[in-house]
Amino acid sequence: MVWGFEIKQVRWSAIILGISNLFLMITSLFLIDSAYQDCPFADILPFLLVSIFSCLRLLSMVPIAIAQRATAMAVLNALSETSSAAGTLVRRQQRELEAKVDLYFRVGYVELLSTNTTWMHDMVVVFIIMVCYVTLLQCCSGSDVLRWRSFYTNEHRAWKHHYREVFDQGIREALCCLGRVKYLGVMEEDEVSSVAQLLGDLVSYRAAGTGHLELLAGLALLKKESLMPKHQEETKKAPEELIQGAADFHPFAEAAYTGLLLDVGRNPVLFPCAWLYRQGILTPWIWNRLPKLEGDNWWRGHASAFLRYVQLPAEVLRQGRVCQARCEAAYFVVVLHHIKSVVICVRGTETPEDLLTDGLSRECMFATEDIGGLI
Repeated sequence: MVWGFEIKQVRWSAIILGISNLFLMITSLFLIDSAYQDCPFADILPFLLVSIFSCLRLLSMVPIAIAQRATAMAVLNALSETSSAAGTLVRRQQRELEAKVDLYFRVGYVELLSTNTTWMHDMVVVFIIMVCYVTLLQCCSGSDVLRWRSFYTNEHRAWKHHYREVFDQGIREALCCLGRVKYLGVMEEDEVSSVAQLLGDLVSYRAAGTGHLELLAGLALLKKESLMPKHQEETKKAPEELIQGAADFHPFAEAAYTGLLLDVGRNPVLFPCAWLYRQGILTPWIWNRLPKLEGDNWWRGHASAFLRYVQLPAEVLRQGRVCQARCEAAYFVVVLHHIKSVVICVRGTETPEDLLTDGLSRECMFATEDIGGLI
């Protein structure tokens, strides 16, 4: 190839994608010239646009390959991560644009199948199949043109940096699909970057040329050949008072899930009605009596949902937090005077932010100031 690339550096998926776009462009031009030269411009427009965007896709593969090569060289030369992050953002935006364009031009061809010529009918069917095929291939192959292995070989540090970008982009796109659009435009270091760095360190075995299946096979062999002794100990029955205490405090653990998750699990069909009832939307006269939690909505629905589930008055809920930012878990503090106890309910995994918190959590000592001076 030109531009200093060798053919062995190009991914097979990129070669197939380029040939498919070339075939799609030639087919659309052939259909325009042969069958629709006397038709109105509105009937020719979809084929013309597909041909243009196929040509643009072919032309864009060269600058993408140049940018990919420059990114790899920057990583190998230990340059600043700012340019790499900017390159990742550009590639993400370009991939989204390509997917939207391909998806847009997949519609509107059904009416063109009404042609009376058999071979032309078959050609239009092949054209539609190729458009769908190229769209799926683009989504599966991504925007990379060259093979990263041809640049990094056994560079341990470069592979960690590369996979950190891959995981960072994938996590942000997944969060965007879940409704967290704010993570897609973040450029500074945040919890997503920390999780991506952790996952990049875990897959750094790729620097030695080891595949994912080889790693899984090795772990399976280690588990099979484990020589750890198995201790046969008699099972001891838990004390009755501990079992009773766990049963008494279990409703508080469930009540901490004040979002849709708990209602969907308990009411698969009527969960919208159950959620509206627990959030207190139907009883606006009690909104001012409820405590104001950090990050709660304006009708204090999370406080209402917590108190309705545990069936306690509003004065027992002293403080809490529902919003999450920078790995801050949601919690509720309840004071029970009749048993002289303070119950601290920390919510588990419910939102995408909780998944990030789970990946970055670590063991630490519990200090007195952590409970806001309640002692």
